[in-house]
Amino acid sequence: MFVFPQYNWGYPAPLKNALDFLYDEWHGKPAGLVTYGTRGGVKGAEQLRGVLQGLHMQTLDAGVAIRITDADVDPLGQLIDLETTLHPFVPAVRALDEQLVEALTDDQLSGETMT
Repeated sequence: MFVFPQYNWGYPAPLKNALDFLYDEWHGKPAGLVTYGTRGGVKGAEQLRGVLQGLHMQTLDAGVAIRITDADVDPLGQLIDLETTLHPFVPAVRALDEQLVEALTDDQLSGETMT
């Protein structure tokens, strides 16, 4: 499960570095995306999906794009009310969780090992 902010319509450089460094370890693994940002992170997720495809990962269809507005944060950029901000995204998180469990179960049933 990758949880990351969207920066300038993309994903963070340290995430790209981690993916490249552990290239072999990612092969064949399922991947779920949870993004967040002032616009939700959809464009960052689109970019990362291309990278994950290159790593031969199984990107799940479900995803979560959490939109955090100026009204959701205090002057220091901290969330004011976590429950209120994140509650609308609970169904999407549950759908992503179900897909991840299914992908992991399918891999185990097919005899593939998840390392």
